[in-house]
Amino acid sequence: LTAREVMHAAPRTIRDDALAAEAAQAMEYERAAALRDRIKALTAVQSVQAINPKRVAEADVIALYLDGGQACVQVFFIRGNQSWGNRDFYPRTGGSESPAEIMQAFVAQFYDDKVPPRLVLLSHPVEDMDLLAGLLSERAGRRVAMGVPQRGEKAELVENALRNARESLSRRMSESAAQHKLLEGL
Repeated sequence: LTAREVMHAAPRTIRDDALAAEAAQAMEYERAAALRDRIKALTAVQSVQAINPKRVAEADVIALYLDGGQACVQVFFIRGNQSWGNRDFYPRTGGSESPAEIMQAFVAQFYDDKVPPRLVLLSHPVEDMDLLAGLLSERAGRRVAMGVPQRGEKAELVENALRNARESLSRRMSESAAQHKLLEGL
């Protein structure tokens, strides 16, 4: 299956392991196993795509989670009504900054060398939303809308990004604590 076929295939088509069965019958067990692994991976990709937004064609969803003076910012990239992945960032904080200050600084720096999408959804309001949206619009050469959604599909996207940020920061803090204990043991 090509990537295009996978993106447009019905779940039933992806789960069809006829090729793998044929390979197994021909005693090409390694090929059959590889095909089954590929089908499993493609099914997972398609299930992730099933949660793509219907009413949000192009946006970046930016969520900030703070815990113990540390921060994680999760960015989801949505293009063509499909999730194009996500990335987490761990900005340094002095511990005294407000979520609005951290979010504003992050957004301004994040789009310093990138063209922003038509919509930027945030988990926390920034100090001067209109000023920041104007700056992003100027960089993009078109209008860029910004907002903190309170309900509906956009709010669900922000909640998902916030959940990912919380889990990423928790993992990072756990790994850091484990490394610290290992170093103490030396």
